[in-house]
Amino acid sequence: MILVGFMGAGKTTIGRLLGKKLGLAFLDLDSAISDEAEMTIPNLFKERGEAGFRQLELEILQKHLGQAGVLSTGGGCVETELVRALLKEQANVVYLASSFDLLYGRIVNDPLVCRPIVKQKSRQELEALYQQRLVLYEEVADVKIETDGLSPWQIADLIKCLTS
Repeated sequence: MILVGFMGAGKTTIGRLLGKKLGLAFLDLDSAISDEAEMTIPNLFKERGEAGFRQLELEILQKHLGQAGVLSTGGGCVETELVRALLKEQANVVYLASSFDLLYGRIVNDPLVCRPIVKQKSRQELEALYQQRLVLYEEVADVKIETDGLSPWQIADLIKCLTS
């Protein structure tokens, strides 16, 4: 099972819960990228730029596709055409859809997560990026779940029901 969605959609939180509920391993793609590169995502962006990051993201995704478990992707992975093609070949790609206002509140107020793109863009630029990616998430997803107003547990239960 693969979770996609914009930054702040809860892919990692819900992925962990879902893995526990289903008795499956959980992998956060951004964490795997950071481990492979032996540096944080912000440092990876600084050292290699977004293009270098996206290439490594593709390589790590290819390495883990097809393994049993729950995989949470980064919010921008769908911008890479080959990533989209790979995701479309998979079963159970779940798009966690949320309103921009909710997501924006999460991503600018999360002290535990440093998102390089958030620091570089205004609210209007982030909303334009959100709008641009919506169609890409829908393109790769087998299931779309509107998550506004739902708790992570409710979302995990809904995913379990819809993909079983």
